[in-house]
Amino acid sequence: MSLDVINVAVVGYGVVGSATVQTLIDNYEVVRRKTGISIKVKAIVDLYIDKRDDKYLPHVEIKSKSYKDILSDSSISIIVELIGGVTIAKEIMLEAIRAGKSVVTANKALLAINSREIFEEAKKHNVMIGYEASVGGGIPIIRVLKDDLVSNNINDIYGIINGTCNYILSRMSSEGKPFDEILGDAQAKGYAEANPTFDIDGIDTAHKIAILSSIAFSKYIPYESVDVEGIRDISFTDIQIISEFDCTLKLLAIAKRVDNKVAISVRPTIIDNDNLLASVNGVFNAVMLDGDRVGKTLFYGRGAGGDATSSAVAGDVVAIAKALSSGNIDAKTPLGFTEESDITIVSMDSIPSSFYLRFMVKDEIGVLSIITNILAKNGVSVYKALQRDFSEDGKTVPLIFMTHEVEGNLLNKAIKEIGELSIVVEKPVVIRMEI
Repeated sequence: MSLDVINVAVVGYGVVGSATVQTLIDNYEVVRRKTGISIKVKAIVDLYIDKRDDKYLPHVEIKSKSYKDILSDSSISIIVELIGGVTIAKEIMLEAIRAGKSVVTANKALLAINSREIFEEAKKHNVMIGYEASVGGGIPIIRVLKDDLVSNNINDIYGIINGTCNYILSRMSSEGKPFDEILGDAQAKGYAEANPTFDIDGIDTAHKIAILSSIAFSKYIPYESVDVEGIRDISFTDIQIISEFDCTLKLLAIAKRVDNKVAISVRPTIIDNDNLLASVNGVFNAVMLDGDRVGKTLFYGRGAGGDATSSAVAGDVVAIAKALSSGNIDAKTPLGFTEESDITIVSMDSIPSSFYLRFMVKDEIGVLSIITNILAKNGVSVYKALQRDFSEDGKTVPLIFMTHEVEGNLLNKAIKEIGELSIVVEKPVVIRMEI
């Protein structure tokens, strides 16, 4: 049965929630003209709704502090969850699903941790889940993987999918300022949270690549399967040296498929300046996919912010509204597959790669030979070595190496042995290379 009007409730009226309401109200006629469907924001739920005041609230019939008020309203077909977190948000989503309502969310943490439970519940109650906004802000990457590239085996995913980290690394590279100073600027401008741990330690990025990898490789991939390393320890010294090799440092989310094995990681990674991802700067995001039929494709845009994220949220609302109106509900494949593949998840350290190494060592004769011998003994082959002539304190100098491809497991043994030498005065720096 065709529905003329689809009513929506938005739970959470913060930056993204208010932007979503604005988008759906401002562009009501745009959507109706393109789809033939009227989408109405009937309810807003927010703990502080009585303190909100803008020109959009008078257009909304129900304004409540409790999501319980909208669960029993049979006229509301879609609930948009935009409060974040993994506790009350999960409760809201599951109760909405059990009430027979489809759900749209931008909550990457919840999906990365609890997607199996949520999606199984949605399948059981024959409702849809939209989560385009959970990865990449306004970049349409979820639907591309689920639908547009469904005929492809995805080989690799490379993503710059955290604007905070990309902003910090971009400015460190262009301005030569230290990490802490740029982080402070990012917080002042609203590009970083007051507690930036989830961003700068790679956790936010890991949530997102877990979601993308689950879709791409037809397997529920928990967040815990991702090797994670953030940018907290990145120094301008390394960024400067890396630039001399015509390369750039980015925090990359990587999923690499080798035969029937997939390795997934989030790590600071060196890429050649010819790589399109090297030019993605500031708060922008980009995802590069490699499919066996389409080859490499790049998706680029704003990865955060109210307007960009609301575009993705509204897109999911419209897609679900179209399904409801036509009666063509797809609750069976929220992750784009009906059964799990037999792919094995392995550590990225088991996948060969080149590496950048920097050792701060005592300025003594024979140091270079000692370190290269340990690398060679452990199967690490060096194709480029650089020993700086300067010594900032007159006692120590940096030794820099670029290695041929080697498994991280082998390299780690060498690094551990070198790090224990008395001639090494700082923790060795090891950065993966994808060039």
